[in-house]
Amino acid sequence: MQRPRSTRWRWITATVATVAAGMVAGCGGGGDGSGGGGGGVTGPPATPAITLSLSGGSSSVAQGGSSTVTVTVGRSGGFAGPVTLALEGAPANVSGTFAPATLAAGQTSSTLTLSAAAAAAAGQSSLTIRASGQGVTALTASLALTVTATAKPDFSIAVSPATVAVKQGESAASTVNIARTGGFNGSVSLAVSGAPTGVAATLASGSTTTSSVALTVAAGASAAVGSFNLTITGTGTGVTGSRTATLAVSVASSGGGTPTGSIAYEFCGPDAPVWVAVQDGSGPWKRVTAANNVYRFDLPSGRGGVAYVTTESGNANTMVQYGTAAELTAMGKEQCVSDTRKSVNGSVAGLGMTDLANISLGGGVATANGGQPAFTLTNVPGGKRDLIASRTKLNIGGGGVTMEPDRIIIRRDVEAPAGSTLPVLDFGGAEAFAPEKKVLTVNGSNGETLLLTELFSTTSTSGALLHVETTPSATATRTFYGVPAARQKSGDLHMLIAVAYPAGTMVPGDASQQRTAITMFSTPSDRAVTLGPALIMPALTVLGPGRYSAKITRQPEYSSFWTASMANRSAGGGTGNTVTVAATAGYVGAGSTIELAVPEVSSVDGWKDSWLPTGAIFWQTSAAGWEGGWITQPEQDGAMVRTAIRSGSTM
Repeated sequence: MQRPRSTRWRWITATVATVAAGMVAGCGGGGDGSGGGGGGVTGPPATPAITLSLSGGSSSVAQGGSSTVTVTVGRSGGFAGPVTLALEGAPANVSGTFAPATLAAGQTSSTLTLSAAAAAAAGQSSLTIRASGQGVTALTASLALTVTATAKPDFSIAVSPATVAVKQGESAASTVNIARTGGFNGSVSLAVSGAPTGVAATLASGSTTTSSVALTVAAGASAAVGSFNLTITGTGTGVTGSRTATLAVSVASSGGGTPTGSIAYEFCGPDAPVWVAVQDGSGPWKRVTAANNVYRFDLPSGRGGVAYVTTESGNANTMVQYGTAAELTAMGKEQCVSDTRKSVNGSVAGLGMTDLANISLGGGVATANGGQPAFTLTNVPGGKRDLIASRTKLNIGGGGVTMEPDRIIIRRDVEAPAGSTLPVLDFGGAEAFAPEKKVLTVNGSNGETLLLTELFSTTSTSGALLHVETTPSATATRTFYGVPAARQKSGDLHMLIAVAYPAGTMVPGDASQQRTAITMFSTPSDRAVTLGPALIMPALTVLGPGRYSAKITRQPEYSSFWTASMANRSAGGGTGNTVTVAATAGYVGAGSTIELAVPEVSSVDGWKDSWLPTGAIFWQTSAAGWEGGWITQPEQDGAMVRTAIRSGSTM
């Protein structure tokens, strides 16, 4: 149907410059514009153009790998020619190729392959894809590219134990452990260096594809007495550089110490010391050597001291224990937890976002929360251990933290292999149970700030955390939480620890003073504890470089056990070498003053003065009194312990 004549002719007049020739040809013989024939008028011709789109706005490629993106081109406005594609903005070591790079007439898509060399830097960048053709406006599209790092073949080595003691004419053993990562499964070559004259360090194999190699250290009869480090170096095929580990070795005289005796200090795993000495009564200190990390000796006088040094992260920890023969025998049995230490993985369920889970297995502890339910327990000793886990409601505020348990899980006799994953701990499942709520009354707080900690132990796992209140408060009546008797076994024990300290001091750590009352029990019930008085300020004396003496006034509430510790203190608060001296009432006997002094042992074989703390010193003294328990059986149902601490710094 044609338009009305007047409208049609106004439009013709407006566009005469571009369509005049066509109008003339189409008018025929008619002069009024209404005649027939093929002379109908159309709109202006469309502009030739292209469109450009990608299969996605982003792409990811791993170092040494590739990825693809589909590029689609559309044509319009009568354009049917070829379209050329190009990539712009690629970072170093990243390239792109199009298949095809030019889309011929009729072709609408191309595949872009992005390749990242192994040397490409991991990170994000923006790429530009450009499409162009003859007679059309070029178009671009943006592509976000992420280059991800790939695991490189690697390995690490470590020795276990990291310290060994060997007697002249004897040998000691350690193991070189190899951990492979990043897909590396090749052979590792090992070598040992650093052995002095008279000492031989021998590897069972110089090259291995296994995860461990035995290392034997043998000291000849003329080997020099002293300590040194062996360096174990490993290299792997296809792995750049070498990896090293250190074994600390101490050589003792064949005539030093007493290799047999009725008292045994047995150390194991990473707890093995680098030096041990014994004093009978008030006699001279003598070094003791070990057989399989067991140090045996006798105390003919019935009392004496044991001193030993362990090292960790380059720092030395010296422990000196004074007691009766029976007390030192009991202390010696507590040194070895397990020859092995391992890591065990796990996860929790049934946690809210503000809940916290505390997990204990043997000596390994870990935490998890609703946002991070996975956990790893480290330093788990070998053998069957009870797993104890609690779900606590976490409240942070008021200058402290409160953790109140509402569900508990106890798994008995767990023996998880190293690196294994435990079954999920589901606090919403049938395995979990609710604790019992009871009341603790703290007497003698004198209005001081009180903190509360509650632990639960079994015969194989000690110190599992149940309940904590670190928010400063002087309230003497507190709620605590216990494991119901029906969920317990013989030997299970709760430990409630109430700490009082003057307002304005920091606890624990640099507290000028604090008082503690500890009650131990099996069956939860309302309980009361009474704090003792503040510890009288000790008298501190410098005896020589790194050697100190602390004189503590005897107080009737604290008449069982005393300690004094000194440690390097840096301006940043870190600690270095530490020495602790402890004595029992059975050793010190009667007297109004107990003196705890770092002994003079510089003339004893193998001792190093560099193990002592020097410079600015942080010190702490404590006194304790037991009711219903003692060092030979410190943790038992009904036992009560009161302690008081004084501490300070020379800084």
